[in-house]
Amino acid sequence: MNSQPVQWLDTTRQRPPVDHHDASALWLLGRHHQLALLAERVPGVVEVDDDGPGLNLGELAEGILAHDADVTAWDAYEQLRPAPRDDRAYDLWRSHGPSTTPAAQVIAVMSSSEQTRLRLLATWSTIRVPIRVGDFRSFDSHGAALLGDWCTAVQAS
Repeated sequence: MNSQPVQWLDTTRQRPPVDHHDASALWLLGRHHQLALLAERVPGVVEVDDDGPGLNLGELAEGILAHDADVTAWDAYEQLRPAPRDDRAYDLWRSHGPSTTPAAQVIAVMSSSEQTRLRLLATWSTIRVPIRVGDFRSFDSHGAALLGDWCTAVQAS
C-alpha cells in the first residue's frame, strides 16, 4: 500500500471507454473511491510513477484466485485435521496449514462485499475471475452503484 493517497482521474462525468478493458477498470476507479482504496490495499496492484497511478489487473486477478484456492485448501486441511482448542497447539496447527500469497492474505481479511467489489474490478483482466450472483447479496447502495457502472462499462466493451 502507498503511504501517499493515490490521485485517480475523476471519471464521474465521463462515458465509459469503448472496447478497452484497462481503461474501463480505471474508469471504475475514478468513479468509486471506495473501490480505489480497496485496490490500493492489495500488494502489487496499484503502481504509481511519474505518469500517475496505474493498475496491474493481472496481479489483482491472481490474488483473488489465490484467495479462492486458499479457502478450498483450508477447508480440506480442517476436514483432515480439525483445529485444536489449545492456543499453543493451535499456533502449531496453523503453521502447518496451507501457505498463501501476500495478496491473498490481504483479500482474506476483507468483508465479502469488499472482496466482490475487487472481483468486479478484476474481471477486466485477461485472467478469468469467477463471480456469482450470490456474491452481491451483501451490497449496500454504494455497491449497487458500482455494479450498475460495471454493467454500463461491460455494455460499452
